[in-house]
Amino acid sequence: MFAGMTKAAWRRGYINAMICMVGMVIVFTSLQAIVKTIFHQTTITSAIVAFLIIWIILFLICMYNWLYRILTSKKVLLDCGPAPTRILFIFNGIIFTIGGFTFGDSLSEHNSMLNLGCKIMGLSFMLYWISMAMGRLQIRENGIWCFWQLTKWSKIKSYRWVGEKNATLMIQTKNKFKFLGKGAIPVPITHKTDVDNFLKQYDVIEE
Repeated sequence: MFAGMTKAAWRRGYINAMICMVGMVIVFTSLQAIVKTIFHQTTITSAIVAFLIIWIILFLICMYNWLYRILTSKKVLLDCGPAPTRILFIFNGIIFTIGGFTFGDSLSEHNSMLNLGCKIMGLSFMLYWISMAMGRLQIRENGIWCFWQLTKWSKIKSYRWVGEKNATLMIQTKNKFKFLGKGAIPVPITHKTDVDNFLKQYDVIEE
């Protein structure tokens, strides 16, 4: 296990990833069928095009939100350090970049546009994972900067702590669907008391 990463955070991450995956499969399948039907492409080509479209949209949304929240987040009150999985993120960036270029080259004889699209996707994956690796856990005046995104104090409904040796902050954000508002943040044990004091200071309810 990566130093600083907790079992509770891994578990919550897996659950959230599975929820996202279900939604992505539905969107991907629908988009693939549309591309195949309208443009009369093969199953493989339509799948690649569908994946590229989805990734480009997600990448632009992620980068916009990341930059927007960096520019609008306020003064840092407490810095708890970098993401415990930053090495994994860097590794992912390298692997996805190599994969994008390799897969693109394999398509060069069949479709030059798909070749270019795969290489652009590989580069965008690299930028995405590097931005994730550079993230830090910080308490700011207007919320918690959780490595790569800001969760405003007004959006946090409640919290609780899990674990003693390795502190995991379990938060419930305000969301129409409760299961979509759950999150787990690994907090260095040395900063647990300070983080807890800030949560109480900003009137976040402890479960």
